Amino acid sequence: RHVISVAPPSLAALDSRLRKAAQAVEFPAYSDDTSVVCSLVDVAAGLKHAATHRDCNWESMAAPVCWLLVAAALGVVSADGADFSMTVLHTNDVHGRFEEIRPDGTRCPKTDAEKGLCVGGIARHKNLVNEVRKKGGNILFLNTGDYYQGSLWYYLLGAEIVVKAVNYLKHDAMTLGNHEFDKGAEGMADLVRNSTVPILGCNVDFSGEPLLRDMPLKPSMTVTQGGHEVGLIGYVTPNTASLSRPGKIRFTDEVECVRREAKKLRAQGVKVIIAMGHSGLPKDKEIAEAVPEVSLVVGGHTHTFLYSGPTTGGKISGNAPQGPYPVVVKRADGTRCLVVQDFWLGKYMGYINVTWNDQGQPLRWEGQPKLLDNSIRQDPDGLALLDQYRPLLESKRNDTVASTQVLLQGDKQATRFGESNLGNVVTEAFLKFLAQRTLRANGSWSSVAAAIANGGGFRAPISDESPGGAITFEDVVNVMPFGNTLVLLNVTGAQLKRVVEHGVALHDITGLISKGEFLQMAGMRVVYDISRKPLDRVVSLRILCTACRVPVFEDVDPDKWYRIAAVSYIVNGGDNFDFSFVKPQDRLDTGYEDVDVFVNYLKAISPVTMGLDGRISFASAAAAATKPNHAGRPAPTALTALLLPALVQVAMLLRQSLS
Repeated sequence: RHVISVAPPSLAALDSRLRKAAQAVEFPAYSDDTSVVCSLVDVAAGLKHAATHRDCNWESMAAPVCWLLVAAALGVVSADGADFSMTVLHTNDVHGRFEEIRPDGTRCPKTDAEKGLCVGGIARHKNLVNEVRKKGGNILFLNTGDYYQGSLWYYLLGAEIVVKAVNYLKHDAMTLGNHEFDKGAEGMADLVRNSTVPILGCNVDFSGEPLLRDMPLKPSMTVTQGGHEVGLIGYVTPNTASLSRPGKIRFTDEVECVRREAKKLRAQGVKVIIAMGHSGLPKDKEIAEAVPEVSLVVGGHTHTFLYSGPTTGGKISGNAPQGPYPVVVKRADGTRCLVVQDFWLGKYMGYINVTWNDQGQPLRWEGQPKLLDNSIRQDPDGLALLDQYRPLLESKRNDTVASTQVLLQGDKQATRFGESNLGNVVTEAFLKFLAQRTLRANGSWSSVAAAIANGGGFRAPISDESPGGAITFEDVVNVMPFGNTLVLLNVTGAQLKRVVEHGVALHDITGLISKGEFLQMAGMRVVYDISRKPLDRVVSLRILCTACRVPVFEDVDPDKWYRIAAVSYIVNGGDNFDFSFVKPQDRLDTGYEDVDVFVNYLKAISPVTMGLDGRISFASAAAAATKPNHAGRPAPTALTALLLPALVQVAMLLRQSLS
């Protein structure tokens, strides 16, 4: 027992001593950042209370209880020990990347694997989770959907490999993503039936679907951690109805269903409630603000890279953070909710440790997404699981179809914000293939004038750094894994313009929120002015003549009829495209699959040297700032290249502090 013999130290002296004491008791570091619970201002307010405690001797650094008392005075540490800490590990949007990949998302060649240059894969996921669990404490491992689509693994094996993966990983809970619905109830039934991982979905209604109505999803559940009941609520974007092919499955508003389930859980005495789902960062933040019972939202869908750790040149492993980790949403009543997301491709694993008070409010938190590089060992059981299927994959994946001398830009920044040379070569493949296989009139070089595809349908780049620049069948499947077919449409010029307008109606000039409906095209030239109101942003639209012997571009005539090709996804309403104006006799699904058409074209033109030719451009300076350059990244000026990352971070912090 000590007697206080001196006054509490000044704030200047307090800083270094508090840090030393905090380290001695493993107390989280503090700073003067307003987002940190224990700030210098808070410490000053707590000194008076702590100084009156008879067990505290300010001259003795051997008694860190003084600093814990400061924290107790602030409510950072509960005097009755009722606080509860838990680590939440999370992944989202793995998109079929069950084995390791290159950091840019392309396949990992054997030479790169041997050099330890590749990242991710379920074997690393499992090993990291195991290592965290070995350290003890309360651990949750969550996934928020979109295991389906995106790789040769899923292309060949479908739901079977997804079921094997999630049961091996043993998530504590998971949700569905929009791509889990891509093949309807038939494509999802095996996952729902055979997953040993609880699948949550408070706004998903299977009652109208005979194949699934006897297997309804749980809207929410509780798990016990350290003697505390933790509530989990799952959801998926209602836009799945237009983004995918759910058939008779219905969706309701996710905010309302999360609110409903949160109230039920709170009525049962559950204090710590986590919402987990697949609706994207903006909707996750809306849930965080609208549902006061929820203190943590684990999201997915927008592939947002939230990160607050150290970077090199503003990036880590080639990825620029798009916001802080976590995003802190401050509600009007003074409470806070944390929002996290884990990029995509399984390259990182989200890692956040949160301490809640006895009312379920987050008091302090720490953590960052962890890069799953070669410092994380691959679990042998995971590798053995994948090895069972390798003979089937190897028979397909090593089939070299062509070579490329250029990087083919397939990242979201390239295909959803401007012209992409991968978008160019794919749509050129569609146009030239159909020009050779459709009837044409005398004096006409083709009956098909143009081809369009949604930017969201491009799921990976094709690297020029593979040995010999080889493009394999696996590379092609990684780019377009959805099995779309080519559809021929007869449309007027006015109707065509309306379709093109839809592609930029929601265009985000900041380059932060990508929209899959942005169109890549061949046979057309378009100029957008994003400063104009939506559906009036096309200031110039030109198309190849067809009733001509020498193809040239001419202005689209609103009253003239044109024959174009489009991928079946958007023709069937994907990304909210509306082709209902096309009469049945003016619409023909050719049955030609996009992968097959692209492979044939690559073989014909190899080696690929496609560049950018200005077929998509922007009239306004604001939109031009997000136009991709030759590397597939935004093309800022030298000054904005230096300042933009910092300005974005400052803007986000200001927005949080004002909300």
